[in-house]
Amino acid sequence: MKAVLYLSRATQAFEKEQLQEIEEKSATNNAKLGLSGYLYFDGVHFLQYMEGEEKLVDPLLEIIRDDPRHAFLCETEEKINEKRFPEWSM
Repeated sequence: MKAVLYLSRATQAFEKEQLQEIEEKSATNNAKLGLSGYLYFDGVHFLQYMEGEEKLVDPLLEIIRDDPRHAFLCETEEKINEKRFPEWSM
């Protein structure tokens, strides 16, 4: 298993409805894939932690990196033996 934590900067303004849509879509997709973690947005920066099977985390992370709505600032990853947040879909 793998855990990834990243910090990014929004490249556009977000309305409350857009953030709710991101949260709902991410939670649904993550639950289907068996991924867990959390997403925080302070109005400028996103902080996301995700964990799960590496073969599922890596392709999703590529999609997230390519999303033009934000720009990656830093990222770290590590191998884990078990999930830290198994009940958190997002």
